[in-house]
Amino acid sequence: MRNLLAGAVAGFSALCLAGGASAQLTVSSGSTSGVSCTAGVCAPAAAKAALNVTQLRNLLARSDVHLKSDALSQDIVIAAPVFWTSGHRLTLDGYRSITIDSPIQVAGNGALTMTTNDGGRGGRITYDPKASVTFLSLSDSLIMNGKSFTPINSIASLASAIAADPSGSFSLASSYDAKQDGTYDATPIPTEFTGTFDGLNNTISHFKLKATTGTNAGLFADLGDDGVIRNFKLLQINVKGSGRDMARVGGLVATADEGSISNVSVSGKVSGTGRYGTGGLVGSNFAAVDQAHSTVKVAGVIAGSLIGDNFTLVTDSSASGAVKTVPATSTPLIGGLAGNNDGGTIQRCFATGAVSAGSKISNAGGLLGENSGAIADSYATGAVNARKQIAGGLVGSNDLTATIDRSYSSGSVTGAKNTIIGGFIGSDGTKGLNGALTFDYWDTTTSGITDPSQGAGEPKNDPGITGLSDQALKSGLPSGFDKAVWAQSSKINGGLPYLIANPPSR
Repeated sequence: MRNLLAGAVAGFSALCLAGGASAQLTVSSGSTSGVSCTAGVCAPAAAKAALNVTQLRNLLARSDVHLKSDALSQDIVIAAPVFWTSGHRLTLDGYRSITIDSPIQVAGNGALTMTTNDGGRGGRITYDPKASVTFLSLSDSLIMNGKSFTPINSIASLASAIAADPSGSFSLASSYDAKQDGTYDATPIPTEFTGTFDGLNNTISHFKLKATTGTNAGLFADLGDDGVIRNFKLLQINVKGSGRDMARVGGLVATADEGSISNVSVSGKVSGTGRYGTGGLVGSNFAAVDQAHSTVKVAGVIAGSLIGDNFTLVTDSSASGAVKTVPATSTPLIGGLAGNNDGGTIQRCFATGAVSAGSKISNAGGLLGENSGAIADSYATGAVNARKQIAGGLVGSNDLTATIDRSYSSGSVTGAKNTIIGGFIGSDGTKGLNGALTFDYWDTTTSGITDPSQGAGEPKNDPGITGLSDQALKSGLPSGFDKAVWAQSSKINGGLPYLIANPPSR
């Protein structure tokens, strides 16, 4: 779990991760303890070890430094700002993980190496939301897990680098304000990307695109086989894809054919007329998405604040942007997280934004507009309104092949006359048979739907869905909710159940 504590606080050798003290090698502003530094190598002599950050800076002024955790300490935690101006290399060699809770800056002509799982497994590099790694010189060296990354510092340089080497490895050397670029009239990175882009938790802000031709609109046109985008924030964007031929629109990626996207946040506005998906993060998605978060306001035909059209696995992700329809010739599918989940799997995700369908016949849901895949351990709290057709607190239309387990909705659900409305599902093609729905709930108080038979608008008394009052939902975890996955607190999520690995505040 990502550590949410930030800052350079003395005594970080007792830093809490995932709610408890953890064995680790910590770089902190406190005194050095349990660490021995010899010939440029600093290694722990105890399970909980701490290296004073000033001592580390002094060592880097004289020589390369290799900071290595072991089977006892396991993880390296950067809990105080680390910077150096010499030409020396800092190597962070984690037996398991590296957690960056304070900034790292290579301020001279130095170098940085980060390695995880050097003896252990299941580790990775994670960041506090306010921490990042930056390089003042683009000639500096960055190596992560044996792979050399080329630092870039603008959208134009990233586009040029990918055009020259579509399978290359690139990093964002520092945060970049794209306001100086003006408004793009076409996707700035049109080359299919099959390499790795690691933002090092830096930001690109004020990206603006107004595309009227072509089939894809977004920062990236296409994420291909083995393509990876991670540790990156795309903020205050304004992306519009319109025109007769416009197909897919996404704030970050228009079409993710393969690959993975992880630890990425996006905010701003995205709109598109394409009938194949409009999303704050991705328009049409076949990539594995993990720990992605969107506050983007989205307008589209198949539209969601995070993803427009989803075909694969999405885990530990969330969306809070409002979603609405645009005039369309086909039936709009709109949801707080994604417009359509076509055979994909949504796990430990939530949406809180309002979902509003226009006068066209549409399917609208707090999490998904339409679902023909699997949903597990997820929830939606946003209001849903459909003027025509179908509306549900979690899902608008649930297809025959769909499953939904251990999930709930609490947002108000409304619609015009003859709209099919359900507290949890609008229309359920599974009819709850063969265990398609298990341990699913809706809030009868906040949804405005008090009829216990109306968990689904159709059919009535749909098996597997139970209505609970707001008081009941807040008084304890509902039956079937695993305490290893779900928790409750009066101070978190308004007292409603929340996901331990994906908490609502970040």
